[in-house]
Amino acid sequence: MRDESDLTKLARWIVPGWTAILSFSIFIAVDVLFSPPGQSCLLPPVKRFLATTSDIHAALTAIFIAAAGVPLGFSVYQAYFFFRWNSPFSRDGLLPPLISGRMRELGRITRDIQLDEMTFKTGWREEWVRHPLFTRDHSFRWRYIELLFTEAAQMLDSASEGTTVYGRHRYLHEIVHTLGASIAAVYIGFVGFIFARFYGNMSSLPVYLIASVSLVFLLTYFLHRETNAREALEMHDHVSTPITNDPIPAIELKFRVCRGASRTVGLSIVFPSSLFVFALALVHLFANPTLNPSPSIVDSLLRLSIAMVAVMAWTKCKKEASKAVKLGNYFSLGLSLALAMATRLVPSYLLSWIDWPFFTVILVFLVSNLVLLHNRRNANDDMLALEYYTLKRYLTER
Repeated sequence: MRDESDLTKLARWIVPGWTAILSFSIFIAVDVLFSPPGQSCLLPPVKRFLATTSDIHAALTAIFIAAAGVPLGFSVYQAYFFFRWNSPFSRDGLLPPLISGRMRELGRITRDIQLDEMTFKTGWREEWVRHPLFTRDHSFRWRYIELLFTEAAQMLDSASEGTTVYGRHRYLHEIVHTLGASIAAVYIGFVGFIFARFYGNMSSLPVYLIASVSLVFLLTYFLHRETNAREALEMHDHVSTPITNDPIPAIELKFRVCRGASRTVGLSIVFPSSLFVFALALVHLFANPTLNPSPSIVDSLLRLSIAMVAVMAWTKCKKEASKAVKLGNYFSLGLSLALAMATRLVPSYLLSWIDWPFFTVILVFLVSNLVLLHNRRNANDDMLALEYYTLKRYLTER
């Protein structure tokens, strides 16, 4: 068991370290591959580096980079847990699911459990739960709930054989934190790419940083809206909530049919984060000169056909959706497609100010954020549900 534990810890540190190195390498490769003639990119310095590197030197560099994954991964974990537990955003969060907030998660674990239930009217337990720090400090509150969960898991596991509650929880715990550290590793890889990209020309860095931060903020804001919508419904009194088969809308808009009329039309957008990334991908498909070496009418029609296939697949997969959700899909997808087609019609010299290699790297970075944040949120939801279920079952049976 000890060897397995040590191996698990080593793997836990290796994955974020290698993810940071791999992310940095991928961003460099994307910048080089998607570089139209005449635009600044990392191709010249990469060529110079490869020309002056011998086979032995390349092998030694590869070995050093692979070995550096462990200390780098350990450092990434320290940064990740600082933001999760000790930073100014740890308690109440920052644009969940970017930093979800421990008090928010603890509220979900104990959402309908009264304090008296958790103390069993035992003196020392009541003293812990009634302490002022229990409602003010997330670490103090979590220590009691974690110990109570461990107590509950031990009791439930002792009464049954097979997969244990504690074992399942440890698995989800590892997945959640590995994904969280991997997200931090992708950010480190992106910061390393920016440093490499602007090492010789720092004057342009502020503009690129503002553009990067703005796009990342928009993505996390849309993810925040999705998370809030799901958690609000989870914490709401479900008895008074109307039953529907609709997916959970993150953005809901209402429009009057005509001026002065009382009748309104609803418009619901379910996945604004995915729509945002999809819109940027369409702009690349239609306007990126690296992907459009010989633009023509036939080429434009082909790209429009590819985009329409994706749009139809998106809209037709929700067969039982309400009219508001369908209208939201048609509106948002149509707007994304119109924006992409509009950029296609703009003369290329008017778009020459766009740094397409960097823009492509930003798209890859946003896709990485979208995938990893969604996956971590799902794993975290599974873990919180297991903790709530175990506590509720334990308190009920006791």
